[in-house]
Amino acid sequence: MKISQSTISRHLESAHRKIAKALIHGLAIKIANPKDYFHCEDCGHIQSIPEEGKLEVKCEQCHSTNIHQHIHSNNEHRIQSI
Repeated sequence: MKISQSTISRHLESAHRKIAKALIHGLAIKIANPKDYFHCEDCGHIQSIPEEGKLEVKCEQCHSTNIHQHIHSNNEHRIQSI
């Protein structure tokens, strides 16, 4: 899979927080098959692929350039919104 244990841990922690929030507050959980995205290695922020023509891609949250593209397989899903 070529993904570090710390990245998996951050994704699991995020999912746990989202599910707990939904359960506590009675919110709906939307699970979707996501598109490709960029993941910031510095702050963990996940953002969509930028518009075509952008030469330099920076994290929208911390402005780091230490980000990597993640391409999903067809069987991956994530919590899209609560």
